Parts: sequence; C-alpha cells; structure tokens
Amino acid sequence: MKRTTIRDIANHCGVSPTIVSAVLNNPWRARCSQEKIKLIQKTAKELHYSPNALAQAMVSKRVPVVALMLFSGVHNRIYRDAYFSEEAPRFVYTMQGHKIEVLLIFYRDEQEQIERFESLLKKGLIGGVASNIIPFSHKVFLTVLKDSKIPYVIFGRTTTPGLCVYPKKRYSFVAD
Repeated sequence: MKRTTIRDIANHCGVSPTIVSAVLNNPWRARCSQEKIKLIQKTAKELHYSPNALAQAMVSKRVPVVALMLFSGVHNRIYRDAYFSEEAPRFVYTMQGHKIEVLLIFYRDEQEQIERFESLLKKGLIGGVASNIIPFSHKVFLTVLKDSKIPYVIFGRTTTPGLCVYPKKRYSFVAD
C-alpha cells in the first residue's frame, strides 16, 4: 500500500502542496478559506495521511529517535536481569506513545559507549539518550552526555546525585 503524501492530498483538493503543508502543520496560519482548510483536513483523514517523521525532524531539527544504550559486558546478564527485561520494554512503549522511536545500542565499555554516542549524535540520528551505566565507570560518559545538551535519562544508581531512574516511575528526560 502506497503511503499518502502531501502531494496526494494537494492533487485531490486542487491546491498546492505548500497550502496542504501549512494547513496540516499550522492551520491557524494557513492562507486559505475555512472551507479549504476543512476539506484538506477531511481529505488527509480519509486518505489516512500520517506525517513523514524524518521530514519533520529535518525541518524542526528535532530527531524523534532515542538511543537506548545498554551495557552488555560479561558480568551483565541483560536478558536475565528482571530490571531490564521489565524496564526496557516499558521504556520503549512509553517513548512510542510519544511518537518517539527507540534505537537499541549495546556497548562493551565506557569508551565504546562514548564513541557510539558521539557518532550517532554527529550524524544527527538521535535526539535523546537513555542508558544504563557501567558501575564505577561512567563519569566521563555523563560529562559527554551533559555537554551534548540533548535530553537523557540514566537507568540505575550512579555516583552522580540526581541522575537515576528507578523501576515503575514515569520516564522523563533530563534537560540541562
């Protein structure tokens, strides 16, 4: 099934794609009649239009993807760990409820975590981070994370006050 585009709606309504975009994104600022606005909105609904998240991210410079970075060291049995087997899916479903996708990234040590994070950030692939930590080896990553100025959440107990999320609490991102 072909995905409905703004151009499809424009052709159906006899207007330009620019007008359709304006109506769907900012109907109060669209320069057309109320009848056209209603027609465009109705047509978008009938054609099951959903915005292209990548296009919106490029325009708004906000990326609807969070990197879920999980330590996968030998001593961390992530698949058997009840905390992560319960919390990772809960986190993913919560993010999806906010129309944010989750990219799963495993890392073996703090240096790899930092390198992967910086690479994803530099390429503009992520707009936030959720991560567990390597006990007693996370201060450099937390500094890099804070300096990045993107929203983040840290799972587990850190030695840095105020940077932890416990099970069964609502997720919210820390923004400096």
